Amino acid sequence: MKNRVRTKKQLITELERLRKKTTEIIDSEKKIEDARLFAESVIATIREPLLVLDANLRVIMANRSFYRTFKTKPKETEGRFIYKLGEGEWNIPELRKLLENILPQNTSFENFEVEYTFKKVGKRTLLLNARRIYKKRGKTQLILLAIEDITEIKKTHQSIKHLNDVLKAIRKVNQLITHTESYDKLLRNVCKLLVDVIRYNVVCITYNNKIYKAGKQTQCRELLSFIQNIKTARKLVTRSLGENFVVISPIKKKDVYGTLYILSAKPFSREEKDLISEISSDIGYAIRSIHTSQIENDMRIALRESEEKYRTVVEHSNDGIVILQDGIIKFANRKLSELLGYKIEEGLNTPFEKYIDPEELPRVAKRYRDRLAGKKVPRVYETILRHKDGHRVYVDISVRVIRYKGEVAELGFLRDITERKKAEEELEIARRQLLHSQKMEAIGRLTSSISHEFNNLLLSIDGYIELISKGLQPDDIKQRFIKQIKKVTEHAKNLISQLLTFSRKHKFQLETVNINSIIKQMKEILERVTGKNIALILKLKPHIATVKVDRGQIEQVIMNMAINACDAMPDGGRLTISTDSHYLNTADYRRFHPRAYPGKFISFSIADTGVGMEQDTIDYIFEPFFTTKEKSKGTGLGLSTAYGIIKQHKGWIDVKSEPGIGSTFTVYLPAV
Repeated sequence: MKNRVRTKKQLITELERLRKKTTEIIDSEKKIEDARLFAESVIATIREPLLVLDANLRVIMANRSFYRTFKTKPKETEGRFIYKLGEGEWNIPELRKLLENILPQNTSFENFEVEYTFKKVGKRTLLLNARRIYKKRGKTQLILLAIEDITEIKKTHQSIKHLNDVLKAIRKVNQLITHTESYDKLLRNVCKLLVDVIRYNVVCITYNNKIYKAGKQTQCRELLSFIQNIKTARKLVTRSLGENFVVISPIKKKDVYGTLYILSAKPFSREEKDLISEISSDIGYAIRSIHTSQIENDMRIALRESEEKYRTVVEHSNDGIVILQDGIIKFANRKLSELLGYKIEEGLNTPFEKYIDPEELPRVAKRYRDRLAGKKVPRVYETILRHKDGHRVYVDISVRVIRYKGEVAELGFLRDITERKKAEEELEIARRQLLHSQKMEAIGRLTSSISHEFNNLLLSIDGYIELISKGLQPDDIKQRFIKQIKKVTEHAKNLISQLLTFSRKHKFQLETVNINSIIKQMKEILERVTGKNIALILKLKPHIATVKVDRGQIEQVIMNMAINACDAMPDGGRLTISTDSHYLNTADYRRFHPRAYPGKFISFSIADTGVGMEQDTIDYIFEPFFTTKEKSKGTGLGLSTAYGIIKQHKGWIDVKSEPGIGSTFTVYLPAV
């Protein structure tokens, strides 16, 4: 009996031990599963493309960055032999060498650079990093292959290296200038130096009816043939020559005139063109100095000036840089001084908030406090500074906490985006003008359709009135009512005529005239319109081109606009009519006005010093029947009629107005 009890206790103990063991196994499996899910989550969110391979080099999984970078999908990747990915695109000899030869002999390899062209993403430069992960018995379980796309970084490095080569060449050119007393020798050596150091294909300099050249002979002949067929450039320009690029930089220094030609297989960047322009300038200065008796002194000045310019390019940032401690400026660079209009010494040890726009100050102060408190704030944000002369300067500001002279400080980078903000505002104005133009076009079509319908109705009314009139005695009292009806229909016909003019359905009698002469002939009647309390001022540009217009219709436009201007000045003021000439080239005509196009134009402007208009009013002023006057004081067709007349003459009207200041209507017409 006693043995049985002991056996039972032992059994219970064994069962308890097994239960604990089972629980431990379940917990371990759960931890393993959690660890697997965590690892997959980490791999999926890694920024660089990543592949997980098994021991046989088959893809177990890839992260989102891999699919996004190489434009592929999981079903095209997972379970496949790595060399068969992308229809064999990944069968890269360097990759095979790494995975099959190098990796088996090492635990990992890092930063192995490979350049390859992929069908979907083109030529890429990749930085490969791989690591083997082992099982307990030492056999390979997994291979992690991290792929970093450094294509753009390589391009940037190459660009920087090229600019460094240009700077190196500039320094050597300056050395030539200081040690050469013959301009023949100088120009020959400059050509050779630019080819040797910067590796340009061909460099030519033309001066004093001679050609100095260096580079590949075949391409030299091509460039010389090209030079003979082009005009001398007044400023630095670039041209294409087959698959190559040519920069043409004039060499000018008082009485020295020549040209520097450079042929390159790669396009020239803005910075490189600036430096080439500097080289041209230095060559001109050197040639002139050689022709004078002050060679040594002048060359030293040129070298010093050049070194200062190039030092500015290399050492000075395009961004303003400031270091703050407790909100006080401890360091500021020259660019920040330019942004704010203060000398550097004026800004040191002053509160930075002094230069922030008052409206922006609370927001900037809050970010400053949050950053010092360790809260998360955007690394880059827009703000507004105040220039010394009072105008606003829009900047992108990036701030980080650093240690400066042993104490905590803030390092700020400020990039001037004022021009970008102005461009965005101009783009918004152009967008609104385009929408307004499209709306006016639609209103014109609608107006034309309605006007024709009303015209037909009025013709019918005229016919019936005529029949009724013939059936009555001349002294019949009803004849008086019939006359009144005819008067009303005539007024309706006049309104319809104006509407048809707005919708471009009116036939014009065109003649070649001078706008100045039209305005001069209208001066007397315009003075009657303006009255005694409004001064009429004419500012007519002499010798402007003629235009081909319907004189009567243009006179109507001027009269309509003059009457509107007078109505806007109930207490008197000045009405100024001016003319001008314009030339719009193909580069900037679109920024001038949505309806503008390249060519020569004349304009006449009618400006008043009246009440002015808000932008919301300007958006509607050319619509038929729109008026800000009382119902009894206008039909709302004056400006819409003017709009239609000018549009039919292939011109446009530009309006500028400020409440309380006045309005200016400027009409542009193509010159003959």
